[in-house]
Amino acid sequence: MQSEVWVTEVQRDRDAQDEQASNTQDAQGRAVVDPIVPRGFQTTWEVCSAYTIQEDRLYPMGDARETYAPMRYMELPSEIAKLPSGDTKAVLDFAKTYGLMGYAALHPKTPADGQTQAGGEPLTWIWAHAQGLKLCFDLSMYLYTQDEAKLDAYLEAYRAGKAVRGLQPYAAVIASRDQVVHQRWLRQADSSAVKLARDIRRQLINQNIVGIHRAFQDVDGRDQAHFVCSALVEAAYWHLGETVLEQRHPVLRCEGCGAAFVQRDPRQRFCPPRLHQKSSACAIRVRVRKHRQIHILHVRDHRLGKPPQS
Repeated sequence: MQSEVWVTEVQRDRDAQDEQASNTQDAQGRAVVDPIVPRGFQTTWEVCSAYTIQEDRLYPMGDARETYAPMRYMELPSEIAKLPSGDTKAVLDFAKTYGLMGYAALHPKTPADGQTQAGGEPLTWIWAHAQGLKLCFDLSMYLYTQDEAKLDAYLEAYRAGKAVRGLQPYAAVIASRDQVVHQRWLRQADSSAVKLARDIRRQLINQNIVGIHRAFQDVDGRDQAHFVCSALVEAAYWHLGETVLEQRHPVLRCEGCGAAFVQRDPRQRFCPPRLHQKSSACAIRVRVRKHRQIHILHVRDHRLGKPPQS
């Protein structure tokens, strides 16, 4: 998918404008969600009518059903991070909502690589990016709370063998742009867990936004500077980087599904709504479960002859 994301520098101060997405249509009659986007991003990303998994690769099927503005949806990195390794149903559900992650735009195309030319995305690559984003969110959660003891305990899971010459190796299987890599980090004996966590998070973000570059384009007879990226996963890491820069929104665990998310409202306890959703699916599930439990208790009390509780 060769969609491009254009970021206009002069529009970055319009962050809070146009909060509600407006549904329009493009020249082909497809739905377009909010062509004017916060943070100056002007983009469309395609979502096809259906998706299928064949030979461990994700493929689009049919024509584009709609396009949307990925930089409006700050939940994008957390939605990718929630994809469990091996769960193909979750991958299909994500693709039906947000589209492909942009592997074809990042992967060098060769005549012999027929699958890449057809737009297939390796599941191992998708899950590796999910693991990398999840790692970033987990580290951010501990960094925000400034609990170095818990952060150190969390990093133990990534310890890779014994220290050599005072350097302790840590490792994880993550994705760097179009490649699945076994990434290693070294921690000096006198280095803190906070420094290691920040180093890991910074490296994961940097190597996945390195393709975003500055360009100039004629806009209504004026030269304007933009940043350009070509993959949805780049937009996800950009969102994550913006959260790191802000340093004012905590990363919490959803009380519904347990996944990490960025809390942008002090009242928020659940994952934010996904694209086209008005309410958090996690909050709805918890609310329904509580109502069912209350109903079961009322039925039991009725059978036992107990008066109803207020």
